[in-house]
Amino acid sequence: MKTVNRGLLLLLINATLYALASLGFARSGFNTSLLATWFGLLGSIIALTKLITEPKFYIFRHRKERNLYFCFLNGFIFGGASFGLHFWSLRFILPSDSILVNAFFSLFSSVVVEIIKEKKRPTVLSIISVLAGVIGTGLICNPQALLSLDILELDSLLGVALAILSGLCFVIMISRVRNYQQYPPSWALLGYMSGTTIAGLLTYRPLSDSIQCLYFLKLIAIASMICQSIAAYCMVRGTSDVTVSGTFVIQTSSSVFTFLAQIFLFPDRITILSTAGTAFIVASVLIQVVVLKVRERNLKSNSRCDIEIS
Repeated sequence: MKTVNRGLLLLLINATLYALASLGFARSGFNTSLLATWFGLLGSIIALTKLITEPKFYIFRHRKERNLYFCFLNGFIFGGASFGLHFWSLRFILPSDSILVNAFFSLFSSVVVEIIKEKKRPTVLSIISVLAGVIGTGLICNPQALLSLDILELDSLLGVALAILSGLCFVIMISRVRNYQQYPPSWALLGYMSGTTIAGLLTYRPLSDSIQCLYFLKLIAIASMICQSIAAYCMVRGTSDVTVSGTFVIQTSSSVFTFLAQIFLFPDRITILSTAGTAFIVASVLIQVVVLKVRERNLKSNSRCDIEIS
C-alpha cells in the first residue's frame, strides 16, 4: 500500500499547489504566454537542481541509451504541446470552456490508454469515478459557449479542437512517463519544462516586453510559478505510482482546493453549481482512492500466488 499512498500524496500536493498557482496567476493579471515562458524557465532550473543532486544518476553513463532521449523528448514534445495548445485555445473560447473540454478528453482518453496498456476493462467503480469527475468539472466551469449556438462558429470549433488536442497530448506524456522509470523524475520534468518554455516563447518575447506593474503582483506571480513548478514535479513523480486514469481524476481535485480558497478570498463567486460540482469531484476522488487501493491489493495478492506456484 505504501506505493499507492505515496502516489496519492504526491498527486494531492500537486493538485493543492496547482490550485494556489492558478489563483495567484489570476490575481497577478499577467498574460498566459508570459506566465508559461517564465514557469518553464523556473521549472527547468528546479529540475536541473534536483537532477544534479540525484545520487545514482550520471547522464554521461546513460548517454548511449535511446530511452534517455525518448524520456526527455516525451516531456518536451507532448508536455510543451499540451501547454501551447491550451494557451492557443484561449484565443477562441473562454478559459472555463477550454478547461472543461481539456478535462473531459483527458479523463476519457486516460481510460482508453489504461485499457490498451493493461488489456482489460476498467472496473465499474473506476468508470463511476471518471464520470463523477467530468460532471463535477462541468458544473464548476459552467461553460457558456459550449451550451449555446456559438459552438457552431468556426473560431469556437477551432478552440474546442485545440483544447481536445491539448488534453490528448498531456495524457500521452503522462502515460509514457512510466515507460522510463529507470531515470529520475527530474529528467522527465526537465523535458516537460523545456517544452513549456518553448511553447511560451512562440508568442512572448521577454527582451522586447517591459513589465510595468506593482512589485506585489510580481511577487504573487513568482510565488505562483514556484508552486506550479513543484506541482509539476509532484505530478511527474506521483503518476508512476497510480493508474493513468487515477492521475487525472485526482488532478481534478485542484478545483476543490480552489473552491475552498474562494470561500475565504472571493465568497461572492460561490454558487450552487460550483458547490455541487465540488461535491461530485470529492466523490470522484474518494471512489478513485478505493479503486487504487483495491488494485494494489489485487496486484500484491497475484504476486504472492505467482511466488508460491514457482
